[in-house]
Amino acid sequence: AGSTKCGTVSYRKGVSTYPVACHGASADNVKITLNGNYLHLAEVQVFGGSLGIKNLNLLSHGQKTLQSSTGWGGVSGRAVDGNPSGYYSHKSVSHSKYNKDNWWQVDLGATYPVYLVLVHNRVEAKHRINGAKVYLDKHHCGTIQYVPYRRTYPISCGGKRGKIVRIVQANDYLQLAEVQVYGVGYPFGGNGGLWAHHTGGWKIAKIKQGKELNLPGGPLRLGNVFIIRGKHTSSKKGWSFNFHGGKNEIALHFNGRPSKKVVVLNTLIGGKWGKEIKFGWPDLKVGQTMVILVTVHLKGYDFQVNNNKIKVMFPHRVPFKKVRSVKFGGPAGTWTSIHRSCLRDNTNLAGGDILTFVTKGKNIDQCSEKCKKHAACVAFTFHKQSGRCWIKNGAYRKPSYNKLVVSATKLAYITDGKTPIMGGGNMILLSHRKRATQSNTWDKNSGAEKAVDGNTAGHWG
Repeated sequence: AGSTKCGTVSYRKGVSTYPVACHGASADNVKITLNGNYLHLAEVQVFGGSLGIKNLNLLSHGQKTLQSSTGWGGVSGRAVDGNPSGYYSHKSVSHSKYNKDNWWQVDLGATYPVYLVLVHNRVEAKHRINGAKVYLDKHHCGTIQYVPYRRTYPISCGGKRGKIVRIVQANDYLQLAEVQVYGVGYPFGGNGGLWAHHTGGWKIAKIKQGKELNLPGGPLRLGNVFIIRGKHTSSKKGWSFNFHGGKNEIALHFNGRPSKKVVVLNTLIGGKWGKEIKFGWPDLKVGQTMVILVTVHLKGYDFQVNNNKIKVMFPHRVPFKKVRSVKFGGPAGTWTSIHRSCLRDNTNLAGGDILTFVTKGKNIDQCSEKCKKHAACVAFTFHKQSGRCWIKNGAYRKPSYNKLVVSATKLAYITDGKTPIMGGGNMILLSHRKRATQSNTWDKNSGAEKAVDGNTAGHWG
């Protein structure tokens, strides 16, 4: 975009659409280059705007969906799985039965100002989308008018506030490759599994010592950060918390032993304890508040106690995805609460880039460590396909209790490269039927204008 390099397309089998984020770069032209091969483009869609809408995020990915009926295995969740491929054989298109009034909806999980709904149509039987109406709660955002060979339909909701986006189709099948809802706010929940930023929505559990509690927010995910609060109540009696992975299985045993001035880490598998890993007693005095941060990394867990980094990473002896509950032990009154950051994939941090680099072996831990060592780093973005890391100095909305998390853990954003990252304006399609040029042409039917004519079919000839 202008002089800004937005990104590089990496081919993935079965994927026909490649979103590339320009992160709000300002330009009057977009250029795509390819060395050593033919450059053939079905359609290039450039989205942007100038209304200055900040914090415009993808709200719909992985959220709870419903539909009036399901036909041919086309479950409703396919339309928010992050794959906009419209080929039914790719098993990423939702499909209703033939009913008089078909509908599909996504619950955003909270009420947001919604600006844009991008509806990606199925490749086959494309005409069935004609006349589909898009609603935000009871507000009618717009109606889709079918255009031959066009597959993506942007519908503006104008910043109206709502929680449920519903698409209604009368007297025909309703089939959706992907529905992307963009609005102002920080989404949470969903079924993501990558590191992301803390969004201000916490799940909070009051501790009942000696009783196994379901983890707030569901099973462990990569990049989860737990803040466990309590009080060091005795100079002799120990305390602990355990992350349980199943019956007779403890993935993480964190045991403070004040009488011996150590903290012990261990795992219980099949009813048998593993080898203990110990580190020195943190500087805790009787009656002092404890704030323990536990972060889930690729290689294991790391810890901080009252803002002091513990120089031990406890490896995953039990897969972290198996962990679903936690149990606390110790003298009465030791533990008070456990907080968990709400995670979200496919979002991007607004803010300046301090530096960017490609990690070795596409290892996110290198990104994390670089951020922790850089005094100005607030968060980072990591792209898992390329392994590139962006160290950020930007800020995002944070509640008062989040200050500790930002300074201590440098919570990160991640995108999987499948879903558009959009921000900095009310997104509208800017490129359709605009003047296009290219370095050379194969024949008279393959001019540059073909890539902005609204035909996303991708079939030559």
